[in-house]
Amino acid sequence: MRASASTQSGTDANDSAAGFTLLELLVVLAMLAAIMSAMPLVISAALPGVRMGAFAQELASDLRILRTSAIRSMRQTRLSISQTPPGWTGADGRFRALPAGTRIRVQTDLGQEEEGLFFTPDGMSNGGRIWLDQEKVGRIVSVAWPTGRVHVERP
Repeated sequence: MRASASTQSGTDANDSAAGFTLLELLVVLAMLAAIMSAMPLVISAALPGVRMGAFAQELASDLRILRTSAIRSMRQTRLSISQTPPGWTGADGRFRALPAGTRIRVQTDLGQEEEGLFFTPDGMSNGGRIWLDQEKVGRIVSVAWPTGRVHVERP
């Protein structure tokens, strides 16, 4: 008995064609559309925290540059903080403005609220914390006394 061509190729004429139906493809596309429509909400909710983290890292970078500058120049350097408008004067002398509604405050390790932190020629600092707050997000930039080590943390 001779086998038919469809039996030799491993398929049977009664088998349905492999693939997806139009309905299945439409369901998958609808699910993808629903997921993609929710993405802007997720991203916008995370954006303030990302921005605040970027400002805190920039502030920490300026503090590290000021410490290095104090050691190299053998002179005291200072980071000046401004409440209105909120921001600070960086190592390059330019003012770094924070977005409206952001609070910035400094407290030294001696418990005093001041307008900035300083570094001495030997790399030491008066030490303290700088809080950056905006609505529900915030960051803390800490400067260790006496080592002058700078790091960023979440409240």
